[in-house]
Amino acid sequence: LGGNPELVAEEARSGSLGAEKTWTLWSFRVEGYVKNLSKIIQSGTFPRLYENGGDGRGRGLEILLRRDLSQRWWGWLAYTLSKAERRRSDVTPYFPYDYDQPHMATVILSGRLGRLLRLGTKVRYSSGSPYTPVLGYDQTFKIVIPGEKNSARLPPYFRADVRVEFREITRKSTFSLYLELLNVTGRRNVQGYIYDIERRKAETIHQIPFIPYLGVGIEF
Repeated sequence: LGGNPELVAEEARSGSLGAEKTWTLWSFRVEGYVKNLSKIIQSGTFPRLYENGGDGRGRGLEILLRRDLSQRWWGWLAYTLSKAERRRSDVTPYFPYDYDQPHMATVILSGRLGRLLRLGTKVRYSSGSPYTPVLGYDQTFKIVIPGEKNSARLPPYFRADVRVEFREITRKSTFSLYLELLNVTGRRNVQGYIYDIERRKAETIHQIPFIPYLGVGIEF
């Protein structure tokens, strides 16, 4: 792989500890974890495209509160507090991992409004992902000048979706007509940045806008 026959498998050591409590319709779970990685395969120096050498670490706390299925309403709330880091060698500093998101929360709530009508909502919030900023542009070599690895973060992510569904169930088939509203608040979540060399500025790439759509489903 990558012209390096000396590559070996990555290694991981992890541990977790948690507790869970259940009531009639509710359940609560909390779990903490730690994880250490070594011999991470990363880009190397010519002629070896890849080499072992990096290591990483992660730790976090996960909380889940769930309401089980009842006659009308059910759903859950999940929250994660975490930190994930990487480094290229023992003598280099740790930097945030590409998928490091210190805070992440999700709320899902669904229920029945009468016999045929159902309502579902999903709300998600998370810290922005880390990225490497561009400090400037070198006119001599015609290249961008990057900052420190993953030293900046995208803005926080927030999205709320709503689904309203009419469903009729018979002995032979199930008919559904639904309206789904994606990103109902219209928040312009940032997916990333692209540096425009000609204009000498970073262009923002956004994720999906507010999107409503109708759907029909038939099951036999």
